[in-house]
Amino acid sequence: MLAVKVDNSQQPNSRWYSGSGIYRNVWLVKTGKVHVDLWGTQVLTPTISEAEASISIATRIRNSTSDLQKGILETSILDQNGNIVLKRKAYFKISADSTGLVKQDFTLENPVLWTLNKPVLYKAISKVLVGKTELDKYQTAVNTYLSKALRIAWSEFTDFSFSSIRTSVFSILPESVSDFKDAPALPIPFAKV
Repeated sequence: MLAVKVDNSQQPNSRWYSGSGIYRNVWLVKTGKVHVDLWGTQVLTPTISEAEASISIATRIRNSTSDLQKGILETSILDQNGNIVLKRKAYFKISADSTGLVKQDFTLENPVLWTLNKPVLYKAISKVLVGKTELDKYQTAVNTYLSKALRIAWSEFTDFSFSSIRTSVFSILPESVSDFKDAPALPIPFAKV
């Protein structure tokens, strides 16, 4: 059995709500000594159209050993049905007790675009291999929103406010804000994803 406890008694609280606790899911993550760092993937879709989407993935890999490590980062893009639609391998070499950044670029032909009526997300699965041994497997969502404004609203939660989002496909009016969990007055107009 594993118990998780929060002690926030030494933390000065500046918000109007001075409570403390665990308000999100908690996971116990087991990895190898060479692994994708915590929140170590950044997935960007700089250009998206109905014809193709460019996907740029930067993956931070942590080497927790006392030796230089060489290996392969294998990244697969999966569609909504779990089928691999794209796959890339990149070699890495990371010094002892440090991190390294591996960048990979993909082009997805005829992507299924995310809409309110069809909230489809692709997934990126990152596997860290040293020799023939898989030391880590990490999953990240990949967006296929058509509008840059919508992508910014979804991925950058700081200093961004709006009364509506208008794209070339649809318009969304915020229905509520998440003032407690994420940031002051951040609109939450999205369908369940």
